Amino acid sequence: MTSHTIEPMSRPWAGEIAAWRYGGAYEMYSMDGSEACVQELLDGGYYAWLNKEGRPEGYFCFGPPAQIPTREEGVYPAGPLDIGLGMAPELCGTGQGGAFLEEGLKFARERFGAGDLRLTVASFNKRAIRVYQRAGFAAVREAAHKRSGMAFTVMARPAEA
Repeated sequence: MTSHTIEPMSRPWAGEIAAWRYGGAYEMYSMDGSEACVQELLDGGYYAWLNKEGRPEGYFCFGPPAQIPTREEGVYPAGPLDIGLGMAPELCGTGQGGAFLEEGLKFARERFGAGDLRLTVASFNKRAIRVYQRAGFAAVREAAHKRSGMAFTVMARPAEA
């Protein structure tokens, strides 16, 4: 039994998540805490991963909100459900990523009837890529972020994984 629940995003949780700050190379995952960031988290595609005290320790998003704008065309063909995720900065690197991801994948299957899944990760983020590979995801293509040009890896997992 998990000590976490996944709930539709609320304004207080969105405000807390939008203020998370990541260090070093992971700074690119930080939001700026603005009302625009809070509103994005409240767009209906985001869910909070809550600890037993009801505090957010992560989030998931599903569908188009999980895709990045890319310079290339055709990066996200129809079919797989896109999943995006982020853990609280203080939990990153603590070995909890696999369990966190599995809870999100279970939620995607139960809530959305997800079969094939797809996610996009910054190519430098080898720590996350290893977690995703252990969960059955494999790299299917590289893409460049439309604005920054940063390299991202698109990974997919078939329903039977």
